[in-house]
Amino acid sequence: MKHSSQKLDWDTSFFGIESFKVMIEEKLESEDFEEIISQANNRAPCFIQICTPQISFLEKIKIDSSNFKFMEENYFYEKKITPCKESISLEKATREDIPQLIDLVKDSFNISRFYKDKNISPILSSQLYIKWIENSVLGSFDDYCLISKSGKEITAFSSIKELPSNEYRIGLLGINKKHRGSGLSYQLISAIEHYLKSGTLKVSTQKENLAANKVYTNSNFSKVSTQAFYHGWFKKDEK
Repeated sequence: MKHSSQKLDWDTSFFGIESFKVMIEEKLESEDFEEIISQANNRAPCFIQICTPQISFLEKIKIDSSNFKFMEENYFYEKKITPCKESISLEKATREDIPQLIDLVKDSFNISRFYKDKNISPILSSQLYIKWIENSVLGSFDDYCLISKSGKEITAFSSIKELPSNEYRIGLLGINKKHRGSGLSYQLISAIEHYLKSGTLKVSTQKENLAANKVYTNSNFSKVSTQAFYHGWFKKDEK
């Protein structure tokens, strides 16, 4: 199978329109892409997110000439968790930490594909990340959120999703603006490894996020794949 489709229940609820992710596994032929378009039109109104390996220029033109628009290219990293000394202390965030976390995330991810999509307002994009971190603290999206504090102030945070086979995925990771440029990102990665003890740690970030890519590369993550993301919004009258 060259592509598969998955309904995104959380996105459907948040955006108020049926949302799906289409995963492309290998090079598409014209008839494959026409099938994706046909399915999208049959589901209209809907929001389709295409996730595909790095693609050729001709394939990009083919997708960009449709309802789909290129949003971003992401690098996916992973590393074996290695025992290390605790660099900074981490604890699980609680409900009481949510207001601070909201202040930290609401403007921290504005180079993401959701901010780039002209069909999604900046306010709604900000709300997406607010809901993401809030639900992660409550264990209903990612499983929990780890935080570092100086006194009562949160200095760094990372949401964590536990995966099968002793694997973990970093969701949202951020540093308080007051502490950026201090090397705290590296300390946070090290502290996450110390907290998790063993297994495999996974993370992804935008190709254009040079600072994050530098942190992951210098923290001995290996880049395992590249994915391009396209967004398509389909209305009923586009059949």
